[in-house]
Amino acid sequence: MLSVAAIKNIYNFTAQRQVSASEIQKILKKYGYRSYVAVKKPFLKLKQRMNRIWWAEEHKDWDAHKWSSGVFSDECIILIQYLSCTGKIIVRRLNTEKYYTPCIQSVIRHGPKIHIWDVFQVMESAY
Repeated sequence: MLSVAAIKNIYNFTAQRQVSASEIQKILKKYGYRSYVAVKKPFLKLKQRMNRIWWAEEHKDWDAHKWSSGVFSDECIILIQYLSCTGKIIVRRLNTEKYYTPCIQSVIRHGPKIHIWDVFQVMESAY
């Protein structure tokens, strides 16, 4: 993702006509690009992202009966102390690009935490 200043510098370096940052902002706005604060999401390695996509693809066609045949577990981690960059990163993107990798601010959190874990089973509805 390039900033408006970077786009201006690249364009002005190669073009015969110089443009201002405000002109570039107007053009980007015309095509739907707005400034947003980057969404903060946990850092995931490529392998972790690929495993999530694979799992979702494998289970997308399951019906209620298939889901009721399993036991699921979930955990929740409550952070006692939040230690991360609190600075906001601004990205210019389309409204539909909220969760695109270049538009996300990856965060790594450390510190004291409480782990809560539970197991549940999906029951098939009688309806």
